[in-house]
Amino acid sequence: MSRKPTNSSQNKEADNNTEDQSVGKRKFIFYKYSKDISLAESILIGGNLPLFLQISNGKAILRDNIDLDRQLILPPDKTEYLSKDYSFSSIDEINFYIKRASKETLDSLFVKTKNIWKKYFDTDKKTLDLCAADTIFTYFQDKLGMTHYLFFVGDNNTGKSNALSVLEQLAYRPLKDVNISPANIYNFLGQEEEGQGIILEDEIDDIEEQPEKMKIYKSGYTRGSKVTRMYDSSASGVNKSKPQKRFNTYSFKAYTSERQPGFYKAKGFVERIFPIQCTAGNPLFDILEVVNDAGDKKYKKLIRELEDLRKLLLIFRVMHYDEPIPDLNLSIKNREKQLCKPLIRLFQDTNVLKDILDSLSKFIADKRNRKLNSLDSFIYSIVKDLAKENNGYRLTNEDIWEIVCTLPGNAIPSKPHSYQTNEFGTVSKTLISRICEDKFGAKREHDGKHRILAFDNIGLKRLEDNYLPIKQIEILNKSKTNTINTINTFWKHIESKSDIQTKNQRTKMDQISLNLKESKQSNLENTNSIPNNFDKKTNEDSDKVLEPLKVLKSALHNSEKERESHYLIYLNSHKRKENSETSQGQAADDYEIPYKKPFFFCVEHPNIKNIHREEIVRHIQLSDLHKKVDGKDFEA
Repeated sequence: MSRKPTNSSQNKEADNNTEDQSVGKRKFIFYKYSKDISLAESILIGGNLPLFLQISNGKAILRDNIDLDRQLILPPDKTEYLSKDYSFSSIDEINFYIKRASKETLDSLFVKTKNIWKKYFDTDKKTLDLCAADTIFTYFQDKLGMTHYLFFVGDNNTGKSNALSVLEQLAYRPLKDVNISPANIYNFLGQEEEGQGIILEDEIDDIEEQPEKMKIYKSGYTRGSKVTRMYDSSASGVNKSKPQKRFNTYSFKAYTSERQPGFYKAKGFVERIFPIQCTAGNPLFDILEVVNDAGDKKYKKLIRELEDLRKLLLIFRVMHYDEPIPDLNLSIKNREKQLCKPLIRLFQDTNVLKDILDSLSKFIADKRNRKLNSLDSFIYSIVKDLAKENNGYRLTNEDIWEIVCTLPGNAIPSKPHSYQTNEFGTVSKTLISRICEDKFGAKREHDGKHRILAFDNIGLKRLEDNYLPIKQIEILNKSKTNTINTINTFWKHIESKSDIQTKNQRTKMDQISLNLKESKQSNLENTNSIPNNFDKKTNEDSDKVLEPLKVLKSALHNSEKERESHYLIYLNSHKRKENSETSQGQAADDYEIPYKKPFFFCVEHPNIKNIHREEIVRHIQLSDLHKKVDGKDFEA
């Protein structure tokens, strides 16, 4: 298919936005397309032929374009790629990878990916787990629609750039560069379908001094974020109309730097990153030497390994792209949830989920600890303490300022309303008021003598979780059955402190429990009557029948031994009942048994309660707690 070359990698109208005279459709170039069709990924066949790949019923379908009503979608040719291309020798090679990918899982891919990371990045386990998981995540970023960023920070010779190079070799369609301009980002991420690739920027030390790019990175963590710009599409650079265009900003991103960005100058950006501290290590291989192999056989083998996994991940993506990813609830919320939830959703129900939760918990804890050591946290603690002491939430600016000035530091003679702290730098009264208003919701008032900051009690309490250390991240609704198990909440005739929800539930559960006991007793009595050649299949069938009961039984909060012990106590009590003159001589209606909806309970032992009055009567008649023999406590 003949076409004019374009300078844009994607989303830019081909042929300078002129309409195709033969079909009357405009041409667009995309790396991938999925609107109202099965996912189509651009690839190269034989290293040069640009095609779209789709997979249907386990077979590869190759197309040279996607013909829509008003536009023609084309794959980029080799010269138009800004990211590393996916190249296959033939359709047979694609089908070979389809067959392999059909046997892969997220668990197996995670292990493969992590093993490669180990070869080139010498760091701790939790960091490797995060890097491996994020590598796979990039292939599903457009489905999950939200992401965190990785920020590799360290001095020279610490391997931070090598980590970025591993992502370049394995992750989904990376644009890797130094000093990427906003225009580069707009052109790469395009205007139409989001998630066309990821961005890897090396040496981003001065990000605080690049306000436009900072805004892109601050907003580009979630799908739907756009930037509107004037767009000149004329070849000569002259276009009187200069139409406005809206460009995408969403994608996974990773960076390297010799230092972390300033917390206050780049606060929104800092809250989106997981900093990874890089130190000098001793990796098995230098990835820069591997990709520049100079014909070395060992390095060529390693390159093939990288390329093989990369192709496998792409095919796995195309095969599983349309599968739903269930939602879940986490023990964290707000910004921290946004950073972690997409990755946890992707890997839910996998064997490696625990490792990923451990890793994310560690990085969230690091971020939380940094926040706990911030000026915001310090001011919050002051406000809480002063409000408690003054029994109110109306504080003067001076009250807060006096405590700030007790921090280690020095007064600034030329600036009486500022103070140079050793920990937080220069702090001013204006900054304190701004933090109280913007972060803690305070409102300015005046009592005629002093400026007052009025805080909302409920609002302050809601903020408390933000300034507490975090523990392990947990999934709150792992499954629909993750509820309190009430099967044995009230074991028949056994005293319990647990609650029960309905009478019907209690009746059914008691019957199941009683049947289990009777079945167990019957089996014991008939053990000797079982022939030696008892049919093995009968045992297997019996196991299948009893399997649901075994599952329910294992879910009980008391152990089997405890239940058997309770049952024996009940039997002994039942036997003693026959010899108990007290029990025989007093009618059930004579007992004083209080009722507090929905439970009856024992006067002497209020923790013993039940929805059935007769159970409390039975407790009084049979329990060792009430039994007396010859004026002394009965001893079993």
